[in-house]
Amino acid sequence: MINTLIETFLAAILVMGGIFGLIGSYGLLRLKDPMQRLHAPTKSTTLGVGATLIVSALGILWTTGNVTWHEILVS
Repeated sequence: MINTLIETFLAAILVMGGIFGLIGSYGLLRLKDPMQRLHAPTKSTTLGVGATLIVSALGILWTTGNVTWHEILVS
């Protein structure tokens, strides 16, 4: 029961991060001015990658019980 709840929570954060990444990519293609094109990916894609790193760290912590430094070093 608790495993399903935690996996659902992690999956929801991962989907949310993917949506933020998609929004940033869409803003990069859609906006006209070069400075506007840089603004959209820096804000939303950073949230998407951050959410993915958090899910990765929590998933490894939950399954193995070990803390890894990979996600911290990537960020």
